[in-house]
Amino acid sequence: MSAFYSIHKALTQSVVDLSLGVTIAHENVDFDPSDHFILGYDAQTVNFTVGLVITGATSGAVGTIVLDSDLGTTGTLTLNEITGAFENNEVITDSGSGSATTDGTLSQIEQFIDLTDLPASKTSLDKSLADEATGFYQISIYTKSGASVRSPIEIADTIMDFYKHNVKLVDGLQTVIIENSNRNAGRNDNGWYIIDVSIEYRTNILR
Repeated sequence: MSAFYSIHKALTQSVVDLSLGVTIAHENVDFDPSDHFILGYDAQTVNFTVGLVITGATSGAVGTIVLDSDLGTTGTLTLNEITGAFENNEVITDSGSGSATTDGTLSQIEQFIDLTDLPASKTSLDKSLADEATGFYQISIYTKSGASVRSPIEIADTIMDFYKHNVKLVDGLQTVIIENSNRNAGRNDNGWYIIDVSIEYRTNILR
């Protein structure tokens, strides 16, 4: 496993662990909110697996799991390639062993987070077996104009409150140290209001 993969994993998992209650588009680089939908669930007995197909026990509806925002026994699935209409309070199972009960029906995505890992640069450390790598990790919060959802500013502030100076994120033997975080004032683009939070980090990479 490369050091850069561990850096990416540490940064990405830390966003997921914040449990922001928003779809996080980190496992599907071609994510398009116009052809993806969300389905809430509760009473989960076995975790779902991204990439598998879920089926509604009553409706017979099917859809492919793109993302799973798992909060324990509750959460939301982001689905595409959907056939049929899922019903409220029906049991859903994936093609592995995942199982839960629907909490509501399909709804369009009105808010999501997109993660961008910008290339890191390396600086050689004299008389050391490691190089120092520095880089930026961008967390973009997309909110549909006019949607009644969680305040994107509140989400941005929650993220920045976590990514403070000298916070350490660990994946295996790789430690990522946060330098600072900042956000822009937000912008409007094609019906979406977008706030970008930029995280500056440093880490050492063994030669």
